Amino acid sequence: MAIAERPVRVPSPDDERSPFYLPLPIDTRFTKHLAWAAESMTIADAVDDTLKHTGITVEVDATTSNANGAIFVADHSQHIEPLLAQIVARAYGREKSHVIAMPSSFTGRILQTALPNHDVVIPVIPTFFSREHEPLKDKPTHRLRREVRRKKHPDIFDRPLEELRQQNQNSMLKAADVASSGGAVTIFPAHTLNETRWKKGVGEIASNLRPGSAEDTDIVFIEPEHFSLPKLIAAFALRETGIRPIKQTIVVKARSVGRVSDVWPTAEERDASLPQSLTDKIAALYRAA
Repeated sequence: MAIAERPVRVPSPDDERSPFYLPLPIDTRFTKHLAWAAESMTIADAVDDTLKHTGITVEVDATTSNANGAIFVADHSQHIEPLLAQIVARAYGREKSHVIAMPSSFTGRILQTALPNHDVVIPVIPTFFSREHEPLKDKPTHRLRREVRRKKHPDIFDRPLEELRQQNQNSMLKAADVASSGGAVTIFPAHTLNETRWKKGVGEIASNLRPGSAEDTDIVFIEPEHFSLPKLIAAFALRETGIRPIKQTIVVKARSVGRVSDVWPTAEERDASLPQSLTDKIAALYRAA
């Protein structure tokens, strides 16, 4: 179906959206189709429809849950996990999943471009990008990445350290509020979940849930089965040129491992624990599973 041309939305000075809003520089066929689909569907259905339009079918192998809220924990080694999380959310009875992500990430920018009014992406910026950070101490590849982003988007990647810390704290509080309100939020604590140390965001969300919500908020591990990333990229590229790609299927496993209160039985324990120690418990639970 032909999609009408749609200009890339540029936030106005009066816009209440996060100052870290960062759409793609161009509106692609994929984002146009996603925006069109979202006008009449839930976000999860719109993502599913748009991926199928690109020749990609996503099948979710999920355990059932009747919890009110959900914290999805996933890696981002294949780069499209924020899109897959939307379809997983549907399997758990939600219309979408908020996603904690770098606003400059590929699929983060897709979601921001296509769905500017749906507030799907909750932005986080590593303090590695703060104005006070000393780049000479970094690995050459890290230093180059930082400098490129700083020059392209100085309003995002050249902010004071305390400002970034406050923004990230606000994002974790928002994520906790989403889960406490019965929504789903997806976080990527490591590049791959097999990494030894996860970043502390999972524990920050869990420790900031509203009183009583820990007993009704599920922890769900999301893990796609192996698929060919080059083949996936080729599908996106072919669709941009108007060529229909060969169909492919991605199977995503989603396993509910219990409520937040199952990991930390009492509110006193949660209050007394640091976010990193809470995160380490979830990481150990993942490895055991």
